[in-house]
Amino acid sequence: MRQAAKATGTATAPPAGSGEKMNREKTDRNAMNRTARSMPAAASALQAMFNGTYTRWAVAGAVRRRAEGEAKVQHVMIPRLAAPPAIGSSRDWRLFNLLVERAQHLAHAGRLEIKPPPADARFGDRCLVLRCDGIDHELFCCWPENWGCVLAIRTGPPSFVRELAARLLSNGYELQRNWLQCWRPSMQPMEIVPYTVDCPDEETLFRLAGIPKVTEPWERK
Repeated sequence: MRQAAKATGTATAPPAGSGEKMNREKTDRNAMNRTARSMPAAASALQAMFNGTYTRWAVAGAVRRRAEGEAKVQHVMIPRLAAPPAIGSSRDWRLFNLLVERAQHLAHAGRLEIKPPPADARFGDRCLVLRCDGIDHELFCCWPENWGCVLAIRTGPPSFVRELAARLLSNGYELQRNWLQCWRPSMQPMEIVPYTVDCPDEETLFRLAGIPKVTEPWERK
């Protein structure tokens, strides 16, 4: 009787639980991809909730760069302010920021959640972190004079912003806490002092960095 040829290789059973881990990782990747595809729609939906509370609004971060892998949406806006506080009032600017007031009303109605900002240097007192429909949104308030700085910084990515900051520094400008500064001689001998340079758009920022044309967000690496 002819015997069946023996297999020359030995099959090795996969480690216990490896299949379950691979399925879990695949599920996580699929969920991340679905979230990334829904980010632009989520950004637009959130912006619509705040109609009338800002004078200018732009989506930044990974959504503006058309990049995947981010689980949050970043926004930059110039808020509308209500009447300023009375003289001697100790109430801070947030109570007169219509955008913050709207966020509080929406949170009270259960349409979103206001989260405390992380203990991170990039978050300041002009930042709101909101959670809406399972997605986190970071809102950065700025002013017309530093719109270009904040939009470029929040669009990122960090490596591109560092290179842009280095170019600015080589031309005598410095990014300081979302504002652009330059140095000039003072009235005192051998002394120079910083002064703020208006940067109302990204075109101004890139031009001062020696870049003649604004790099498209999706080309920033």
